[in-house]
Amino acid sequence: MATTDMKEVFTMLFTAPAEASVEAERKYRRIWKEWLGDLSRMHEAFAMDAQQFSDHIDIAPVLSFEAAIEVGITMRIASVREMSGGIEAGLRLSVFEASGRFGFVNRTSTESVMQARAQYQMANREITLRDYLGSFGVPLAEPDDIEGALDFMTKEVEALDSNAQAPAPTS
Repeated sequence: MATTDMKEVFTMLFTAPAEASVEAERKYRRIWKEWLGDLSRMHEAFAMDAQQFSDHIDIAPVLSFEAAIEVGITMRIASVREMSGGIEAGLRLSVFEASGRFGFVNRTSTESVMQARAQYQMANREITLRDYLGSFGVPLAEPDDIEGALDFMTKEVEALDSNAQAPAPTS
């Protein structure tokens, strides 16, 4: 029979949407890394000038997250209690024998249904690839900046992936 700690159920209910948004933003950064890799290959193939490069940077995917989330959980809590007993007696006189047996079983079952629901409104501000890299001091203004930006995003994604695979601290 599976048992679940009620605290764990409510913790999951209240933290799952925030954890999902963190994972979504991690995937957005992975997408930016792949997009920069494509831009780098395009620059090598077509020798983009500064204007073409700037135009392409402006069409990079924009990270914007807004959601209305409703999460619910329904749990059935059941218990069965059984009590049984009995008595047996016998009497023997010479070749005559008499005996009797009495037994009983008492079963009681109860079932409860618990429902919990949470509603969330989540959003972050819109951020472009150029703004994101700029917040870390990584320039992305000239075609020569592609490799530095791609190296930064690759290191960031690898660092985040290795941290995501590390076991979570326990309290």
